[in-house]
Amino acid sequence: MENPRRVLGIMSGTSLDGIDVALIDVLSEIGSNRLNYQLIAFKTFSFPASIRKRLLAVSEEGGGTTAEISELNFALGYLYSNCARKLIKEAGLTPEDIDLLGCHGQTIQHLPQQKIPSTLQIGEPGIIAQELGIRTISNFRARDMAAGGEGAPIVPYVDFLLFGRAEENVVLQNIGGIGNFTYIPAGGSLDCLLASDTGPGNILIDGAVQLITAGVEKMDKDGNRARQGKVQEHLLSKMLEHPFLQRELPRTTGREDFGRTVVDDYWNLFQASDLSSNDFIATLTAFTVESIYLTYSRFLLNKNRPLDRVIIAGGGSYNPVIMEGLQKKLDPISCVRYEDLGFNGEAKEAVAIAILAWTSYQGQPNNVPAATGARERVVLGDLTPGQKGW
Repeated sequence: MENPRRVLGIMSGTSLDGIDVALIDVLSEIGSNRLNYQLIAFKTFSFPASIRKRLLAVSEEGGGTTAEISELNFALGYLYSNCARKLIKEAGLTPEDIDLLGCHGQTIQHLPQQKIPSTLQIGEPGIIAQELGIRTISNFRARDMAAGGEGAPIVPYVDFLLFGRAEENVVLQNIGGIGNFTYIPAGGSLDCLLASDTGPGNILIDGAVQLITAGVEKMDKDGNRARQGKVQEHLLSKMLEHPFLQRELPRTTGREDFGRTVVDDYWNLFQASDLSSNDFIATLTAFTVESIYLTYSRFLLNKNRPLDRVIIAGGGSYNPVIMEGLQKKLDPISCVRYEDLGFNGEAKEAVAIAILAWTSYQGQPNNVPAATGARERVVLGDLTPGQKGW
């Protein structure tokens, strides 16, 4: 298979809000520095409650036995396979019609700052390849870390393939559990990119809603709670002292920095001040907005890197309080959603994994050292053969 065309991508992020599966047809040729694709099908599948609870337990502060992690690794492999099979069937296709599959896996630890940097994504690719018979590429982060990088963000190369021809200076901002951005200057080369995690996306907001509703609500739908609350500026200022926001680039983050313990700590501050739960959500929402704005100010606007437009995807793009807050902070810079440009914003990350798999299978280096800090460009991912072999 010299040029796989029909590629499936599977992505589940830090927020554990679902499993995104996207099926695309790649319309570009091998080696192209520009990429076009057609989205054939996309769907987000919910995690079974028991699996989600167990994943949270092994992700927070390194909890979980090796036996538990080993079992979850295989359980996720079967779960990912089932989700992929359902989407393929809904698209009127069979697994034999799919040329290639990329699976990011579920990150349970990401520790780039340790003495021995490491990362761990689970969701056994051997199960996926066996269940579906599709050659599978997985474990995208490890090779970049082996080359001295932080292993994240991994989507800047895809952002460049899709938006590198822009005649304006753009930021591609994703607001999932964690926020991350890719800056592409007008007409810039791959070496001109800048990318980084910006800090919390929805992770603290979701965690807080689940805390104060005892799990009845999973998220602040349409920003309704934030809209009813009042931002507490003195507590927001304290949040903005978080050590991650003081770090230089490259930098990445996750539940290790913004997990349930942080939600509990901030909630204790609000309870001590006798403030409402909606004030809590409003302030955490402002924290997400401010962390993104401060990242742009520090590494773009104050470095004479011009910015014309911010294109936003991920769950946070559907929170009008976040979108309004960013537009107000960045005015007159335009903030738009992926949908405004004809893309499916919800599918962005799963599509990116499919495209990374497509480039990896061809042996194309697809990390971005300017974003991760790696010493060199490398090919990301491990290949597990399908029924048709390599």
